[in-house]
Amino acid sequence: MKSPLLQFLVQRFAAPPYQGAAGLVVAVSGGVDSMVLLDVVLRLRHIHGAPVRAFHCDHRTGRFARVARDLVRASCAEREVPLVEAVFEAGDGANFEFRAAAFRRARLAGALQPGEFALLAHHAGDQMETMLLALCRGARVASPLAMAPHRNRRLRPLLDVTRATILAHAAVAAVPHVQDSSNYDPRFQRNYLRQEVVPRLAGAHEAPWIRWSRWAASFTQLQDQLNAAARDWLDRFWIEAGIPCPLLRRGWWQETPDYLQEFVLAQWWARLPCPPPINAHHEQLIAWFQAAETGSFQHEGGVVYCDRDGLTWWPALPTAPRFCHWDEWFDWGPWRWRFSRPSGEGIGTRDKQNAHARRTMAILRGQAVKRFPKTPSPQSVATWHECEGLFVSLPDGLGPRIREWYRTERFPRRLRGLLPNLACKQTGAEVHFVDFLAQHPQSVHIETRK
Repeated sequence: MKSPLLQFLVQRFAAPPYQGAAGLVVAVSGGVDSMVLLDVVLRLRHIHGAPVRAFHCDHRTGRFARVARDLVRASCAEREVPLVEAVFEAGDGANFEFRAAAFRRARLAGALQPGEFALLAHHAGDQMETMLLALCRGARVASPLAMAPHRNRRLRPLLDVTRATILAHAAVAAVPHVQDSSNYDPRFQRNYLRQEVVPRLAGAHEAPWIRWSRWAASFTQLQDQLNAAARDWLDRFWIEAGIPCPLLRRGWWQETPDYLQEFVLAQWWARLPCPPPINAHHEQLIAWFQAAETGSFQHEGGVVYCDRDGLTWWPALPTAPRFCHWDEWFDWGPWRWRFSRPSGEGIGTRDKQNAHARRTMAILRGQAVKRFPKTPSPQSVATWHECEGLFVSLPDGLGPRIREWYRTERFPRRLRGLLPNLACKQTGAEVHFVDFLAQHPQSVHIETRK
């Protein structure tokens, strides 16, 4: 049997990564696109020479999901194709489509054996819809705008193939498939584009999806090159000491070429354990960099800090008030703390700060301080010696002396709100941590938590 689609794919499947692959795993939903892809991959086995398996995810959304699952099972059994199945349990929560897609990607990646590639059935029409949606949602120059034909171990051999070509092959080869009625519901953005917008564009320009697909391939290639250059620039400003997440050193914006700035920022987010922020926050970050200002915003259960020393994201950190006994390790912020009972080594003037206090401060902020604030009324060893331990809590506010010290030492804002007050229940003494460290440096022990 011959079809234009088979003839088109012969040359593609005769070259790497298809030829020479340890195996090809076709993701099949039961719809016409993925079932046609499975059919052509099987018909061209003599070209690519790779073993073929199928992957199906059952979303348990009702009758259609059951019909699609049974069709995929029957087709794979008839053609002796090993089938890997996954079941998505929706549970409670918003954005079903997003969660289902993330689940499919993870399970498909986990199903791949060494040397295998996953094949996805996205075509030129899907590519055009993806680009339109990305642009409508405010994609930037460094944003993923289109799907790549080959990225990591995911292949899309139909990305420059029209839907008409796929349907023609389905008719000639009598490919069994099901139709999902939800694909025709205009309440979904992609369906609205497919039914209302794209046909109007096609009325003015013949087969615009092919031109868009070619442009997308060219643009994606350019993005890949710029991202590679951006990764090199990012390495110059990447500081692992940005506890608990690495720091993008402050001067990166001024030193990076203008055309790479957005790409460096995109690569920065790619290295973090959280997705990039919404466009409004992204634009705020750029405004802070351009104006050399500082700021912060909540993001993904943590806080993004555009700080004095650079850019970082911190997850939620333990800072609940607590009592700690002497010599008891406990977690506070991104560190582990232990306080020893002061025993006579107290230091009360800024001229006598010792190396231990400076090393401790270097652990906290990544660099030493020039001086400590002058303590107006130093607390004696006896004051703390009576205590069973210390009550540790975030200060309700900071006095002008500590605030001025933070300012002159250019202390990062993300740290200012984390250094606690220390109090003794027995004596009623209460000081800011910085003052306690200055007076009793040998009593403070801090480690960075991993």
